[in-house]
Amino acid sequence: MRLIDLVTGDFAEFNDPSKTPAYAILSHRWALDEQTYQVLREIQERCKENCRSAAEAPPPNIPSSSSRRDSSTRPLCPAAPQSIWHSDSGLSDKVRGSCEAARRDGFHYLWIDSCCIDKTSSSELSESINSMFAWYSGAEVCYTFLADVPTSSSDSLCAEGSAFRSSEWFTRGWTLQELIAPRRLVFLSQTWELLGTKSGLARLVEEITGIPLEILIDNDRLLHGWLDGCSVAQRMSWAARRRTTKVEDRAYSLLGIFNIQMPPLYGEGQGAFRRLQEEILRRIPDQTIFAWGNVFPKPFSTHPDTLRLTPAIPRPSVSYENLPGPPSPAEASLHGDHRYFNFSSGGFYALLADTPDAFADAGQVVAITPNRFHDLLRPYCRLSPQEYTSTPNGIRTDLPLLPLSSCLVPDEELFEDQDWLWSGTVEWYLAVLACQLSSVSKPEHLLCCVCCIPSPLRPVNSIYRSSLKDRRPGGSLAAESEPLPLYSIFRLSLDNKHWGSALRAHTVYLDHLARMPSYSSIDSLDVAMLEPVSLTFTLPTWCRAALEEKGYAASLEGPSDARGAFRFHRLTLTPTSCFVLDQSSPGRWSITADFSSERTPSADGDGDGDGLCIRAAVHVAGRDSNRGYTEHLQWTHARDRHEWSPGWHWGLMSGTLMLAAEGHERVRLELGVRLASASCYRIHVALDVPARRGSFHAL
Repeated sequence: MRLIDLVTGDFAEFNDPSKTPAYAILSHRWALDEQTYQVLREIQERCKENCRSAAEAPPPNIPSSSSRRDSSTRPLCPAAPQSIWHSDSGLSDKVRGSCEAARRDGFHYLWIDSCCIDKTSSSELSESINSMFAWYSGAEVCYTFLADVPTSSSDSLCAEGSAFRSSEWFTRGWTLQELIAPRRLVFLSQTWELLGTKSGLARLVEEITGIPLEILIDNDRLLHGWLDGCSVAQRMSWAARRRTTKVEDRAYSLLGIFNIQMPPLYGEGQGAFRRLQEEILRRIPDQTIFAWGNVFPKPFSTHPDTLRLTPAIPRPSVSYENLPGPPSPAEASLHGDHRYFNFSSGGFYALLADTPDAFADAGQVVAITPNRFHDLLRPYCRLSPQEYTSTPNGIRTDLPLLPLSSCLVPDEELFEDQDWLWSGTVEWYLAVLACQLSSVSKPEHLLCCVCCIPSPLRPVNSIYRSSLKDRRPGGSLAAESEPLPLYSIFRLSLDNKHWGSALRAHTVYLDHLARMPSYSSIDSLDVAMLEPVSLTFTLPTWCRAALEEKGYAASLEGPSDARGAFRFHRLTLTPTSCFVLDQSSPGRWSITADFSSERTPSADGDGDGDGLCIRAAVHVAGRDSNRGYTEHLQWTHARDRHEWSPGWHWGLMSGTLMLAAEGHERVRLELGVRLASASCYRIHVALDVPARRGSFHAL
């Protein structure tokens, strides 16, 4: 550990933690001009050289009378600073201020992350990242410098909208462990004056961060015992919405929070957070790591007479006409708050989260001990101890799975992608987890995650996460302007014998992290940089070329103000004369898509919010008007509208339309947008016709 000597200004290194002297430590929001280890070394060497030069300089000669008379006309040259504490030494105000604060409190040594770590050394950087929590924990005091908070009274700090509440320090990833780890923490204003202490402002800090009071005030006495007693999901929730300059640091800044040692590998991107979660699985027996996402507010009904036990995933031989319909209003009234759901066809997801943001609402998810979990499930299935083994096929583990056919009612009208979901090749389950909500007093109410196994008959069963859409009681859907909410976590009561008899332990695999796309700086764009009024769309050159190669001419016109206040760009795709297909081909379409954008309203409905809604109004018609293709398309008379929100998104946002004509196979049209720059989206187009007639794809 490298410390700053507050007397000499030099660095002092201590390799044995047991022999490290008492020291203070600094926590701060990094600025762009932070002084590094190399800069501080230069200042130290320059001051030492000035001292040597002053010591070696010959004594001044006694001036003659004439020289004394002329001395008043000579400029006076200031002496070069010989001490690093001199005001002209080049030491930054932040380093100088923190050193003065520690010196006033009688400390001889101080540690500052920006200048006490040689970041040009990968080995030293790795050691520092893995030791950071211990270093902050071992400090006698942590000075937290809030550069954006003026000196204020205690009442002013607590006021709504105060500078303290909105300080950037509370939004950064690294400062989470810098808040939790120190035994004693002092908040200092932008002028280095006392604002308060962590223990004295604990309730206010709890409001701001969501960290329980016990973690903020008792960690000295219990040596972080309260921290280890918090579930993985709870600890992740504290890190949600915090940001770091490098995406990998969102994971590395949490190593100390989970007491994990892991070498940093800058360049792995989101793989760092996946690697952290895999280490947590190996070290901490806690399944709350899977309990992220929206939790449905009501438990599934525990009364058998409220269940419609028709299988939710029928065999392919079962036709849609034979499926039971939605409940009547009388049935809905009889069954009270019992609800019906449909599967979401938004795609599969990994069971492990991509970022800590997924745990934003998981602050009340608590773990139950493995022994207690086994006791609860023993009447229904036998479980082996939790174990996660890395294999070439992914992480192998055993999970208790409850078939969704035991719980839910199928409704053909609600499936968005019926051919795929009802093909019989996917099995849907609720994975019962060893966790529950702290706000629920019933111990038998466990949380479970909606998941599926796409190929259940294969030797390796990869498991994925999915969601259910909430359907309104009585069989009515929400209005078109109100999208149905998605829920991936549910509360399940095991006192229902029918459900319990269907519960089985399955050996499943969590896929390895897929290869990530190349980085883009778009993900760091500030919302304020993007104004819908100036938003433009473009069809990239490579997309136009791919369209021409496949026989489609593409044109993009706009923006236009022809439709009220909306500025839209019109994309037109028409088959070219060189696209030779027989007249019965389903690939002969003329497609028009109008892309427009607008701000989404704020949550309270008062004015515009920060989001952006992009719409593509699509009109599809057959090329040969005599064939009457237009009459056979489901959105011929009413243009189909696809919305993607929230709008500020650097990745691809797309929607799919199935174009169907009488007597022909379906054709898949995919339209989307990808943020290209601060005011421009690239249009993505993909059109797939059946393989026997050829296919088209353009990105």
